Amino acid sequence: MTDSHDSHIQDRVSVITGASSGIGAATARALAARGARVVLAARDADKLNSLVAEICGAGAPRPPASPTSPASTTSRA
Repeated sequence: MTDSHDSHIQDRVSVITGASSGIGAATARALAARGARVVLAARDADKLNSLVAEICGAGAPRPPASPTSPASTTSRA
């Protein structure tokens, strides 16, 4: 669902850390639903992949998802 207030969000890129649960996941869902392109990062790869599938199932473009850990950081652009 979009409205006139969402026009400033559409096609913007938002980077969300801690995206596999809680407020990070809720923020990812909300921004993607409003047309933002989201880049997701989290430590739990399984939860992150589930969120990516959920967001894509709702019609949003596939966001780059990157499981991260303190020992190694992977990013996708």
